[in-house]
Amino acid sequence: MKEYEIIEEGEVKSLLDYSLAVDVIEQCFIEKSKGNLLAHPKVNIQGKFGSLRITPGESLEQFKVIGFRLYDVIRKDFSQQPQPIIVYDNETGKLKGIIVSQLLGAYRTAAINTVMQKHFNTNGVDRLGVVGTGFQAGIHTLMYAHALQPKEIYVYGRTRPNVDLFLGKISQELSGNVLIKRCDTIEELAEIKTLLLATRSSDGLLDEKVFTGDKVITTIGPKLRGASEVSSNFAKSCDLIVTDSIEQVRSYGERFFVEDLSKVRDFAEILKEEKASNAERVLLCSVGMGGTEVALADALIRKKKELALLP
Repeated sequence: MKEYEIIEEGEVKSLLDYSLAVDVIEQCFIEKSKGNLLAHPKVNIQGKFGSLRITPGESLEQFKVIGFRLYDVIRKDFSQQPQPIIVYDNETGKLKGIIVSQLLGAYRTAAINTVMQKHFNTNGVDRLGVVGTGFQAGIHTLMYAHALQPKEIYVYGRTRPNVDLFLGKISQELSGNVLIKRCDTIEELAEIKTLLLATRSSDGLLDEKVFTGDKVITTIGPKLRGASEVSSNFAKSCDLIVTDSIEQVRSYGERFFVEDLSKVRDFAEILKEEKASNAERVLLCSVGMGGTEVALADALIRKKKELALLP
């Protein structure tokens, strides 16, 4: 009898939910703020016909696991491929489990951004603006809705049929408890204080002369210099730029869209200060904190074992 679990996509869907993902990622950030989560930068393995990326990390206190996620980054559809997450017990060295899932990574990313948004919106939000209608936009929007409880959600996308389809799915999930409206131009979102950008755009979407005032903006799209969802100029106009992994940002160096890396702060360091920020315009740019997917995978392994013990 094997001592480790193997959990694939179908089972991941039954075990994973928004609250679990947010709870695990909150614990990861708290652990990192204490110096007990090792979030290593991504490691690339360059082959002749393929290229693999490893995102390693270790929890020293809460989850006590070490492991990594592995995926191919050359194929155009890599973001839709099931990806293995390997989890070891860091005290015994035993393999705890292998999760093969694309959904887990998406939930983990959405939970990272949700936790950061919650910190800067402690009283929730009245209105949420969303740019994008794809897979990640959907998971982020629903997780934001559950955590932040917006009364209204406004969505902009370049293709009207895609927007209408997106609105239908979101409305069905939220059971009509939130007003959901399509925007015909991105400028219609300019007065909304909480914004989620979830596109593949490599052209800066926000004009700093239009999107003024106090805002908390999440960008999950491209973040490379000269090819980013948020332009370098817009980033300069922000009072505070926050990332989940300063380790990963530093590894990008001059490739990162923010020109002055000294202006980028690690979210775990902000948590450590235990005081409210007085920044008016905040830009949140997750780059994938190592170890978070390992912790979330471990939570699924433990949940599966707990459910198996139920009568």
